[in-house]
Parts: sequence; structure tokens; C-alpha cells
Amino acid sequence: MQRDSAIASQVDQFRQASARLQLEGLKNETILRMMNNCADRCELRYFETGIQDRSAAGVECFKNCVSKSYKLGTANSFE
Repeated sequence: MQRDSAIASQVDQFRQASARLQLEGLKNETILRMMNNCADRCELRYFETGIQDRSAAGVECFKNCVSKSYKLGTANSFE
């Protein structure tokens, strides 16, 4: 009887951990989609050595896009 209870407890802990991991995965996926969307909109180009010219218009556009997207996303999550 105690063994069944212990197994049920472990299964419940697994479900809770799995739900938390799925939520974190969704958050990461959403952030990456937002950043890729902003990079596409601003025609930002990545290089193996990083962004070459940080003063380029694409970099500033990207920063503004990500900031606005983040603010909009967090404002909607509290409603």
C-alpha cells in the first residue's frame, strides 16, 4: 500500500516538473520567435564574428523592435 502511494507521489512530482519544463520551453520558443521576427523586419544580418557595425540602422531598429515587443507581451500577460 505504501509503495503504491510512493509511486503515485513520484508520478505527481514528474507531472509537475514536466509542466514547468514545458512552460519554460514555451517561453524560450516565444522569445526566439520574437527576436527572429524583429531581425527579419529590420533586415539584421548575423555574422560568425557577431554584428559587425553596431551603429548600423538595422541594429537600432532591432533593439527598438525587441523592446516594444517585450513591453507589449508583458503588458498583455497581466490582464
